[in-house]
Amino acid sequence: MKTKFSFKKFNTTSLRFKLAVILLLVALLPMLCTTIFYSAYFDNMMTQEIQEKENNLAEANATTVDYFVNKKIELTQEIIKQHPEFRNGDVEQIKKTMKAFAEVDSEVEYFAYINKDGISVNAEGVLTNVTDRDYFIQSRDTKKPFISDLLINKKNGKHIIVAAVPILDENQNYIGGVNCVLNPDILSQLTKGIKVGQTGYGYLISANGMILTHPEPDRIGKTLDEAFTPELAKVFKDNVIAKESGTFTFTALDGSEKIGSFKTIPNLGWRLVIVVPAEEVFEQLTTSMQLAITLIVVVAILAIIMAIFVARRAIKPILQVSGAIKTLANGDLTPRLQINSKDEIGQLSHDLNATLDSLSAIIEQARQVSEQVAASSEQLTATSAESVQASNQISRSIQEIVGGTENQLQASEQTSRVMDEMAIGIQRVAESSSSVSEACLSSMDEVQLGNQRIADAISQMKKIKNSVGSSAKDVQMLEEYSQKIGQIVSVITEISNQTQLLSLNASIEAARAGEHGKGFAVVGNEVKKLAEESKNSAANITELITEIQGMIVKAVTAMNEGVVDVEKGAELLDDTGKVFHTISNTFQQITEQIQEVSAASQQMSASTEEVSATMTDIVNVSQAAYDRSQGILTGAQQQLAAMEEISSSTNNLSKLAQELQEELAKFKIANRS
Repeated sequence: MKTKFSFKKFNTTSLRFKLAVILLLVALLPMLCTTIFYSAYFDNMMTQEIQEKENNLAEANATTVDYFVNKKIELTQEIIKQHPEFRNGDVEQIKKTMKAFAEVDSEVEYFAYINKDGISVNAEGVLTNVTDRDYFIQSRDTKKPFISDLLINKKNGKHIIVAAVPILDENQNYIGGVNCVLNPDILSQLTKGIKVGQTGYGYLISANGMILTHPEPDRIGKTLDEAFTPELAKVFKDNVIAKESGTFTFTALDGSEKIGSFKTIPNLGWRLVIVVPAEEVFEQLTTSMQLAITLIVVVAILAIIMAIFVARRAIKPILQVSGAIKTLANGDLTPRLQINSKDEIGQLSHDLNATLDSLSAIIEQARQVSEQVAASSEQLTATSAESVQASNQISRSIQEIVGGTENQLQASEQTSRVMDEMAIGIQRVAESSSSVSEACLSSMDEVQLGNQRIADAISQMKKIKNSVGSSAKDVQMLEEYSQKIGQIVSVITEISNQTQLLSLNASIEAARAGEHGKGFAVVGNEVKKLAEESKNSAANITELITEIQGMIVKAVTAMNEGVVDVEKGAELLDDTGKVFHTISNTFQQITEQIQEVSAASQQMSASTEEVSATMTDIVNVSQAAYDRSQGILTGAQQQLAAMEEISSSTNNLSKLAQELQEELAKFKIANRS
C-alpha cells in the first residue's frame, strides 16, 4: 500500500523536522532538477545522433543496393542492344548468348528469354509459361524494367530475384523480354556489412512487405505477418511500408526495446531497415545517470547532517519560549525569560515577559472583582427566592379562577349548541309540514281529477256498451240477410240447371229438324252458354256467401264477448270511482291536520330562535370573561417565569463567581508567591 504525502501530517511534525526538510529540499532540488534536465537533454541528443547515424547508414546502403540492381538491369539492356537476335527472335542464338554472359557473371544465376506470348526459355532450352507471373505482366504493361519480390526456383528450391527487362521494337511495342535472375545471397552480403553499435544490423523488405534479406535466415522469403507477431507486423506496416523513410521504436520478439530506421530504394521500392538495441543507444546515458544518483545521495547525506545542526541551533531559543508558555499554561506566571539576543527570538522573549506582567495584574484585579460579585449575587439570590414564592401563590389563585370561568364557558357553549340544533330541527319540522300540506293539497286536486276521469270513463263505457249491442243486432240482421241471399242463389242455380237442360233438348230437336233447325240450334247454344255462366256465377256467389256467413258468425261471437267485457269494465270503473271518492275525503282530513301541525311548528321555531339568541349572548359574555382571566393568568405566569429566570440567573452568577475565584486561585502571581 502506497503512503501518500499529507500536508496535515507535515503540519503536526516538529519545527526542527520541518526546518531540516526545508534545508534538505533547498540543497537537493536544484541538483535534482539539473540532473533531470541534463538527462532529458542527453537522451534527446543521443537519440537524434543515433537516428541520424542510422538514417545516413540506411541511405548509403540503399544507394549501394540500388546501384547493384541497376547495374544488372543496365547490363541486360546492353546485351539486348548489342545482340540483334533478341529482337529477331533467334532462339538458338539467344541461348548461346545468355549462356556465355551467365558464365562470366557470378552474380547472375542465369538469363531467360521471353517471347511476346509469355513463353520463357533459358540457356538449356527449358520452356516455361510465365504469362501469370507478376514480373512479366508489369514489364509488358509498363514497358519498363521490373524487379520481382523474392521467388523460389522450382528446379533447386532456392530463393531468386528476377529483373525483367522488356524488348521493344522501333515503335516501342513490346516484342519480348529478358529475365536476369539474381541470387539474393549477394544482397545478403551487402546488408551483412551494415554495423551499428555492437549488435545493430540491417535487412531488406520489399514494397509488398516480404523480407528479402535478414540476419536470421528462417525469416527470408516470409511476409511481415508470417515472420512477426500481429502487433509487431502492424508497427512495421504503419511505418516501414506506409512511409518512404523515417525512424521508429518497437518491442522485438525477445521483448527488448529497439530503435529502427528505414530508407526506400528509389527505383526498386524496397525498404532498407537498420535496427539497433535501445540499451546500446542509452548505455552511456545510463552510466551518467548512475553517477548523478550517487552524487545526489552523497549530497543528501551531507545536507541532512547540516540541516540537523542548523535546526538544533535555531530551535534552542524557541524551545525556551515554548517551555515558558507551558509553565504559563499550568497557571504559573512567575518565571521570566533571559534575553541574550536582539533578533526575532529575543524580541519574542521580551514580548512574552511583558505579557506575563500584564496577565498577573489582570488576574489580581479579577480576584477582587469576583469576591464582590459573589457577595452581591448571594443577596440577590435570597431576594429573588422570596419573589418567586409570592408569584407562585398569585399564579395558583388565578389558575383556579380561570378554571371556573372555563367550565362556565364550556357549559354555556354546550347549551347554545343544543338550542341551535333544536331550532334547526323545529325549523325542518315546520318546513316538512308545509311541504306535506302542499303535497296533500296537490294530491287532493289529482284525486278529484281522477274521480272526474273515472266518472267520464263510466259514461263512455255505457255508450260503448250501447254501441256494441246495436252493432251485434246489426250483425245478426246481416247474418239473416246473407241466409236469404243464399236461398236466392240456390234458386238461381236451379234455374240455370233447368235452362241448360232445355238448351240441350233444343239442340237435339234442331239436329233432328236438319237445315231448318240451324237457327234454333244457334239460339240453343247461346242459351246453353248463358246457363253455364249463370251456374258459374251462382257457384262463386255461393262460395262468397259461405265465407261471409263464417265471418259474420265470428263477428257475432266477438260482439257478444265484447258486450260481456264492456259490462265488466263498467262495473270495475264504478267500484274505482267509489274508492277515489273515499280517498278524496281522507286527503281532505289529513290536509287540515297537517296545516294545524305546520302552524304550531312555525310558532315553536320562532320561540326557539329567541332562546338560541339569548344563549349566544351568554356564551359571548362567558368567553370575554374567560379571555380576561386567561390574560391575567398569562401575565402571572410570565411574571413567575421571569422571577424564576432571575432566581436561576442569580444562582448561576453565584456559581460562576465561585468558579471564577477557584480558577483565579490556580494562577501563581509574583506578588503572592
